Amino acid sequence: MKRISFIVRQKGTLALLLVASALCLSACGGLSRSPGPLTYDFGPPIAIANQPEPASSALRPTISVAEIATPEWLDSPQIFFRLAYADGQQPRPYADSRWAMQPALLITQRLKSRLAAGANVVSAGDTLDGVLLKVDLDEFAQVFSSPTTSQGLIQMRATVIKNGRLLGQRSFYVEVPAASADAAGGVRALTRATDDAINDLATWALAKAAT
Repeated sequence: MKRISFIVRQKGTLALLLVASALCLSACGGLSRSPGPLTYDFGPPIAIANQPEPASSALRPTISVAEIATPEWLDSPQIFFRLAYADGQQPRPYADSRWAMQPALLITQRLKSRLAAGANVVSAGDTLDGVLLKVDLDEFAQVFSSPTTSQGLIQMRATVIKNGRLLGQRSFYVEVPAASADAAGGVRALTRATDDAINDLATWALAKAAT
């Protein structure tokens, strides 16, 4: 009886050890489990200094903003970078970070917000009157000139059309140094570059719309 009792106690202890080990492994696995990719957007828009009081809607031009055209590789929420010092012709996506939506949609929101300071802004197709603004996004990436140095770079081409007549076309190229050689640094640099480019584009487009 003593031998049987000892064996039973031994089996019970082993079972408890196995359960404790399983719980420990489960807890450790929970701590190391990846929460998924980090998601970024542009954050709140920057206030424009010395912004004049908005004119009456009847006195403001109406600008229809067309859907921004992008190369196929930019038609996704991935955050891209280029290694200009190694192979600058290959855009590479970050595996653990992404935009909240496609860059073209983020840029469209920012652009409409900026244009609304001086015009009535509608989507293309909502009205046949006014000015049509078409934008092509040619480049939007963090570009590394060395393993530790990079810039957020955006290049856009804007076209303003009124009643089928070309009023003007212009390219906008802005690059801003990144504070860190990672996705977070690239996002901050691209956000600043985008705001600068949009400010220049909107100022130009509003001037064309007023002619």
